[in-house]
Amino acid sequence: MINKTYTGIWVFFFALMACSGQEVDLNQVGEMFRMEKPVIIEPVEFETLLPSISQAFVTAETAKTGDLKSLPFVNVDVNSEIAVDKKPDAAAFKIESLLITDYDTGPDGTISLGFLSESGDVFGRKDRRIGKIVYRTKKPNTAQAQDIQAWLLNQGGYLFAEANNTTREALIDFQKNNGLSPDGQFGSKSAEVLAQDLSMINVKELQNHIFYPETPNHMVFILPYEVFKREELKLSQGFQSLLEVGKLGLTPDKFKNMAKPGQQYVLFIYFFDRIDPTLAIIVGFSATAKRWHSGSMSQKYYAKPDSWPVIAETFTIDGKLADQLFVNVFFKSTFRYQCVGSHKLL
Repeated sequence: MINKTYTGIWVFFFALMACSGQEVDLNQVGEMFRMEKPVIIEPVEFETLLPSISQAFVTAETAKTGDLKSLPFVNVDVNSEIAVDKKPDAAAFKIESLLITDYDTGPDGTISLGFLSESGDVFGRKDRRIGKIVYRTKKPNTAQAQDIQAWLLNQGGYLFAEANNTTREALIDFQKNNGLSPDGQFGSKSAEVLAQDLSMINVKELQNHIFYPETPNHMVFILPYEVFKREELKLSQGFQSLLEVGKLGLTPDKFKNMAKPGQQYVLFIYFFDRIDPTLAIIVGFSATAKRWHSGSMSQKYYAKPDSWPVIAETFTIDGKLADQLFVNVFFKSTFRYQCVGSHKLL
């Protein structure tokens, strides 16, 4: 039977991963050249998990920031094998889905947990991971329990400062289930009860690596060159400029109606998935979808590690304006070119 304190655990742990701020509504940018969205990992039903498994997930998530020492229920020592691709600006991302790929308990009580995870930020960028954590659990000693209680009390004060009704109802249910006064206030008694239910996570092995999709989700925008030059400073801020670029971008119909030989345009490509930094990104124009034309290809771009690339490329409509015009995006590895996106402009 699942422990009744789990609802409280979900609130305290997973709410910590939620990011603040307004999400960018991609529908606000009007019509655009958009990749078909890849299949999203379906989320685990968190209420069915044991508290110690949720703690293991939180441990794996926190490892991405290099801040495991901030979790009082985690033990990592010189014998712990840690191999983690770290992530900048972790507070800007929130966990969106988890998929357990492997769960095994050894004869000595060692637990091996494999998973796929997906986090997202306000721009729609995705941080996809393949992970594994091998650990053992034990009850905290008195000093550890006190540290956990103090940490929970501190986090609870932060979380419930501006709690919504759902969060407060979850706390009230937690208090009722544990014989506490159901006042919806997270105080020392609530923290003490929750601390008693948590285990120490002794990490033997932790892997958390970036997953690079073969076909990354991305969007393409076209702006008239004179519009870009007029707002160059505002439109050259990477993902911070996404909404403005989208608002000013031409719809396919508008571009088709105004495109004339000799006119200059700026092509923006926003990648919402991480790109393997060892792969060259090359953009080209062609009268045929997915066709490589060496004479009309961009320079090679490479993604910086821990980044989501934004490419801006200036192009001019050819005097031999074809009835069809495609922008094709290729990845180049050592041995081959792979088309990861073909967008019809005309």
